[in-house]
Amino acid sequence: MWNKKNIIDYRSVKKVHVMGMWFDSKAESAMYLWLRDKEKSGELFNIRHQVKIQLLPGPLKFQRNYKVDFAATLPNGEEKYFEVKGWETDRWKANRLLWRHLGPGVLEIWKVKWGGLELTEEIVPDNSHLIERLKVIK
Repeated sequence: MWNKKNIIDYRSVKKVHVMGMWFDSKAESAMYLWLRDKEKSGELFNIRHQVKIQLLPGPLKFQRNYKVDFAATLPNGEEKYFEVKGWETDRWKANRLLWRHLGPGVLEIWKVKWGGLELTEEIVPDNSHLIERLKVIK
């Protein structure tokens, strides 16, 4: 039987202080350290934390903004985004769907597993169907 004691509340996760920065969880801080190692090896650079992305433009009432955990620039100049998830909320599921169609770049989703972090999904936005619809509308 489920009661409040059985349900883990995502707001109960404690913030973590690492290398002069605050992170929302231990998993997020571990991801930052992993990205720093990748930066040192030259695989990416310009790591940014809690980057605000506008997924759905339009009037303020209809906009959908999302803060991705990390963004970094690849050596070829492309942006890559990283998200760390302990569990999925309904809001995250809606944002993932929007990212799949309107996202600005590749999003890697890392989930907390028993051994640490594990890459579970990589979303490459595909908005070709939207471009075709816009051609028809014009």
